[in-house]
Amino acid sequence: MTKTIAFDATAAFIFLLLASVSAPALAADFTVVPSPRAIYSHHQAQQRCPGACESRDGIWNGNWWTTIWGEESVCSCTPPLMSLI
Repeated sequence: MTKTIAFDATAAFIFLLLASVSAPALAADFTVVPSPRAIYSHHQAQQRCPGACESRDGIWNGNWWTTIWGEESVCSCTPPLMSLI
């Protein structure tokens, strides 16, 4: 029984170590272009970005920027699993 407990603790340690190393690489933020037009203020972003991110199974992380002035802006989204950490 002692060997089983020691093995389980070692296995848990290895699992946590691997998860902590690989999780950031697997769960990088991503961008979404909300339609139909550019975003001109943070107030507009607060209205449009949450829905744009949700349409791609993400959660808006509060960041956005304009890529083509007057034509296109992007919202920065976080994958749902990373938002729990």
